[in-house]
Amino acid sequence: MRESKTEPSVQPPEAGGSSRSRLSRVAGPDYCYLAALLSGLLLGLSTPPYDFWPLSVVALVPLLASIRRLRRLRPALIAGWLAGTVFFLFNLHPLLSAHLWSGWATGDSAEFALRASRQFVVLSFLWLFLSLWGGMFWGIFAAITSYVSRDSLARMAVIAPAAFVSVAEWLRSVTSWDYAWGFLGNSLVELDGLRQMASAGGVWLLTIVAVLANIAVLGLVLGIRRPRRALASATPLVLLLALNAALTPSGESSGKEQGTKIRVAALQYSQDRYGFNDYMGVGLERAYLELVRQLATGRMGAIDLLVLPESIAYTIASLDGTRVDGIPQQVQTDLERWTGLIENVMAWSDDRMAVVAGLETAENSHLHNSMVFWQPEEYPDWYHKQKLVPFAEYQPWPLRFFELSGSAFQRGTESKIVAVHGVPMGAFICQEVLMPGVARQSTLAGAQVLLSGGNDGVFADTAVARIHAKHARLRAVETGRFVVRAMKTGVSAIISPTGNIVDQSRASEPEAISGVVEAREALTPFVRWGNWPTALSLIVVLLSIVATSFPRIRGIGKHSGLSRRLSN
Repeated sequence: MRESKTEPSVQPPEAGGSSRSRLSRVAGPDYCYLAALLSGLLLGLSTPPYDFWPLSVVALVPLLASIRRLRRLRPALIAGWLAGTVFFLFNLHPLLSAHLWSGWATGDSAEFALRASRQFVVLSFLWLFLSLWGGMFWGIFAAITSYVSRDSLARMAVIAPAAFVSVAEWLRSVTSWDYAWGFLGNSLVELDGLRQMASAGGVWLLTIVAVLANIAVLGLVLGIRRPRRALASATPLVLLLALNAALTPSGESSGKEQGTKIRVAALQYSQDRYGFNDYMGVGLERAYLELVRQLATGRMGAIDLLVLPESIAYTIASLDGTRVDGIPQQVQTDLERWTGLIENVMAWSDDRMAVVAGLETAENSHLHNSMVFWQPEEYPDWYHKQKLVPFAEYQPWPLRFFELSGSAFQRGTESKIVAVHGVPMGAFICQEVLMPGVARQSTLAGAQVLLSGGNDGVFADTAVARIHAKHARLRAVETGRFVVRAMKTGVSAIISPTGNIVDQSRASEPEAISGVVEAREALTPFVRWGNWPTALSLIVVLLSIVATSFPRIRGIGKHSGLSRRLSN
């Protein structure tokens, strides 16, 4: 028998596959995984400390190309997980610099070194765990996008933004103490026009825009040899540029609204080392009292409101005469002592200047992180921080046995509104700037100006201060309110409702800033409707999965019925 020469044969595509997917399997997923790692690297470089923010509109392109090429759930999930993990390794690394923070803890150098070493080990574990955790949600996003979009850029343009917002960002933040840390939309704060879209849908709407921009860039890359496809992909990018130009504010007046205007100042001061001689008997830093006196007596002109940061005193001010158990009595004092001191400060300004300061307070024997409001001839009022910082202000139950620094603070339960010179003002404290819902609830409660105090000195890495400063600008746009932010170390700023900087301090240098803020009553769509982009995205994801699954299930049913008929 003559032996026939073997020739390569063309086989029909396998069920559920295609010649393109066979080509991907021949090439192997390794290149796709490397491309996914590149996405994580580029997006990591787009955030502080590197802050090459324009990378955010191209960083997802390698990952999206990998998803499109792999076209199977498991490899796509792995690619997304790799990209997300690398991104969060970059993005969360600055948090490791908090290992040297000990609050007001005292002790010898050996005890401090032991505590710092323990904190570094635990924070390193958390850094790795949270990076892997965040990467998992990116993997789910990639798997959903692969399942629904298959080989269609049009379907990817529908499902990828929705899946990224609802899974990779919202669902991940819900499981990570509600922090909006690492959101893709944060990078667009630098674009004056597109930033205004946050007033309609918050940072989530900006994320949708950023993902769509990445898909358009992918279309351009794929359409290099296909002019029609390249033109179709270039159109959304041109529209985004035009939209950015159209939305860029020409001035700070918004419409016909002209509210009450007041002149505010924020004070920032910190030093490397402190001794007990640096503090007054009430616990206030002496340097702050001198700087406040200069401001009250007109160094920067007439000031209506002075905002001081948190951590300016080592004592706890009791609001109702109660004491906190487990804390030395000598560091707990009555609010009346503070009020007497602040009244002298207000007298220096001829009772014109109100004062807001961040203090640790006691109420009903519970410890709070608070902002206390003093005004001439009025009893002090206060806001208690609602969203506490894990591992600093409270210990999540699985890790309490590690004995990290930090006290057991009690959460506040409401967005307190205080009228200062007739202007209703709300407050949020330190890392509450990472949570859009806190500022939104305060605005819904009636705040027409937002005040914030904090201390980024907890983190030795200044990248944290820059990240928080970006978030503060977005909170101003989302709520349509002026934001006055006083940080002990960090970036103090007065921010307009458009996210523009009225005045801003340098990173960690002693400085006073001032400016005029205007009360605003109008509610932005984001304040009225909340996080509607995520709600809409969840609906799109669910409907897309159902619509994609139904034909496949139906096809399996038909094949099963045909098999039964043939067997009969």
